[in-house]
Amino acid sequence: MALLAIPSFLSAFSDSRPPRLAALLLVLAALLVYDAVRRAPEGYGIGDLPDAFLRVVAMIVN
Repeated sequence: MALLAIPSFLSAFSDSRPPRLAALLLVLAALLVYDAVRRAPEGYGIGDLPDAFLRVVAMIVN
């Protein structure tokens, strides 16, 4: 989400609009990072990523 905030910020800046969507995306990204650190304080390794991705997809589907 933080990566999606960059084009949103640039678009808002070039159109002289306030970057509301970019700010919202950055806040959501920060909340997601906080939640990930809170749930797994030891961190995630490269080998853990496929399992973490599948757990998220399973939570969404169920």
